[in-house]
Amino acid sequence: MTDFIHEQPKEPSKEPKTPSYVPPQTEKERQKKVYAYVGILFLVAALLIAWSFLMTHRSNQQVLSELKESSYTLQSIIDENAALEEELSKTKAQLEEALAESAAYEEAGERAAAALCAMDWLREIEREYGAGHLKNARTLVKGFEDNALAQYLPAGPLHTNPDGNDADSPAEAYRSIVEALFPDGVIS
Repeated sequence: MTDFIHEQPKEPSKEPKTPSYVPPQTEKERQKKVYAYVGILFLVAALLIAWSFLMTHRSNQQVLSELKESSYTLQSIIDENAALEEELSKTKAQLEEALAESAAYEEAGERAAAALCAMDWLREIEREYGAGHLKNARTLVKGFEDNALAQYLPAGPLHTNPDGNDADSPAEAYRSIVEALFPDGVIS
């Protein structure tokens, strides 16, 4: 029922087996094989050393290029920082100039406001003096002196009279009124 095909066992071959290692015939042949083996080992070792040297050299070149790139980057950052510091110092100098100029303008504005106030008082004093209200004029002069506004009156003439001569300065006009109202000096 089953169709098995039976093979007949193989006959052992009649050829003699050769050993895998055949010892050399002579001492010289043995030495040649040892020298060849040692030579191959030295050649492989030399190739490994050369390969290791080349890999190390390549790695060193990569590290050097990275260091150069880092140094260029660092140098550019240093240069940029120096430029920013120079710009900052210029900006600080400009700020100091602007602050000094602002303080000068503020002082000039305060002096102009004080001069305007002094001129307004002087106008009131002249009006009261011109109208013959000497008591009111004296009261205004005392208030003017108490507020120390006389120092803010312009010392030079502000306009020219129709005859071509300079008009009295506000400071001179004030002094002439004070001398007329207080011949012995202003008494507080």
